[in-house]
Formats: sequence, structure tokens, C-alpha cells
Amino acid sequence: MKNAGHDVEVMKYHHQNFNEDFLQENGVPVVYIPKNRGTLDLCRRMADYFRTNRIDVVISFSIGANMKACIARMMYKDFKLVVSERNYNHYFYPTEYFRFIAYGKADKIVSNSHAQNNFIIKKFPSKAPKCQAIVNFVDLVKFQPAQTAPDNEVTHIVTTARVTKRKNVHGYIAAARALVDRGYRFTIDWYGYARKSKYYYRCMDLIEKNGLQDVFHIHAAAKNVAEIYHSADLFCLPSFYEGTSNSICEAIASGLPVACSDVSDSGIYVQPGRNGWLFNPEKPQTIVDTLAEALDAGTE
Repeated sequence: MKNAGHDVEVMKYHHQNFNEDFLQENGVPVVYIPKNRGTLDLCRRMADYFRTNRIDVVISFSIGANMKACIARMMYKDFKLVVSERNYNHYFYPTEYFRFIAYGKADKIVSNSHAQNNFIIKKFPSKAPKCQAIVNFVDLVKFQPAQTAPDNEVTHIVTTARVTKRKNVHGYIAAARALVDRGYRFTIDWYGYARKSKYYYRCMDLIEKNGLQDVFHIHAAAKNVAEIYHSADLFCLPSFYEGTSNSICEAIASGLPVACSDVSDSGIYVQPGRNGWLFNPEKPQTIVDTLAEALDAGTE
């Protein structure tokens, strides 16, 4: 936006460094409004800043920032507001009702997945004219097919995602055990735990109890993701729900076939018979059968 000639600033209300070196190197000022005396006071000071500096458009990211921007809009109306939905609501909790009511103060509601955009329109039809999906981009310079295929002794499967319950790691481990029992030889490397949570330790315990220490490995999040994709034969993501998965799009751009859950936006990108396979994460046997089909395809 700056390079296109717009006057752009980034506002933050937490003291943490938010890519500030990069922003300042590129001539984008960072405005810090500390949260000193509660949320309403913060919103008032945000609104005062918008008014004093004659801000034309505010684009907010994350639920907390969206709500604060909506409150600021109630205090000062002379700017356009775009709120950004960054997750997918697979289930509507009553406590979230007020968030979407507050979005009535926004001019646009932009979701980073078609699934979330459709969810909002279904639950709040009156907001449909404001809704739009703009999915996350993929860097096609960074993520592109490898020049040569990996030379792995057995099929190497990778997953890049946070280690959380919604990603269905337990079901993935159970599927790996069932495939080993069928005689398949493969390795799985999962990259993505940010901290060693209780769920992470339960996953590690399941791997040990199923005797998969030489098959299923969980690693910390990695920066060399493009290299990881190039080292693999197959990408798998067994999530119970997703929005538009960055990992799936990156893997496809890297030339990897993908086996993943048929949820949310995944079916837009993964087309069986062309670049991958889809399964039902709620039915463990379909995960096993689909991965078996993928493994068979890789050995033909």
C-alpha cells in the first residue's frame, strides 16, 4: 500500500515489537497507544487519534482489534472501517453474538477464507452486502516445485501446523499405527509446536504407546518450510476444521500431493484425481484408507 502511493501507518496497543524494523525500513510509521486505563479509555484515545490525524480508513486485524475499532467507530464516525476475520467458526458460540453485532459499525467484513465468509452470511444474512473473502496469499517465488524429486528410502510424509486438538493429531497417530499394521513403510514429520503444551505431551505419549518412535516425529516450528516440503513425498493435514489452510496452499505450490480433511476450503484447493486426496476426519477409518491409497500411488 505504501509503494502504491498511500499514506500508511500501523497502530498497536501492545508494547511487543510488531515487525517494526521491517516497517520502519520501508517508511511505515508505527503508532503505539498503550492500554493504560482499560479498554474504553484505549478506544477513546484511538478515536481521538483518528480524528486528530484525519484518518480515512482503518483496517483491523484479530478479534480484539476488531472490537476496539468498532467501539472507536461509535465514538468517531468519519472514517471507513474494515474488520478482518482471521479464523473459521466451525461452531457458533452465544458469546460471539455480540462480536458480529458490533460488526454492524464496520463498512466491510473481510474473511481470509470462503468458509468463514459463508458462515457469517448464513448466520447474519443482513451483513451479506458487507462481506467479502480475501484468502491469504502464497509466495510463489518461495514456494515452487523442487528441481529434483527427493530420494527417500520410504515415503516421507510432512505436516506443518500447530500441535492442537483441532488439528486431530491423535487421529493421525492412530492412522499411522493402523498403516504400520497393514505393512506400509513410511515416516511422518510434523513441524509446528510453539510450546510444549499438555496436548503435545499426550501426543508424544501416544506415539510411544503405539511404538511409533521411529515413524512419527514431532518437531518445533521451522523457518525453512520450503526445504521441508522439497524433502517430502506427501503432505497431510488431518484437521477437524480449517479456514483456508496456508500449509495446504504452500504444499501444493511446492509440487506436493496433498491428503487432507474434506473440511472448509480444503476442497477448493485439493482435487482428488488431480493433486491429492480428501478424507473425513470424523471417521478414522477414512483417514487410514485414504493414506493407504496415497502410499500405494507413491510406490507405483
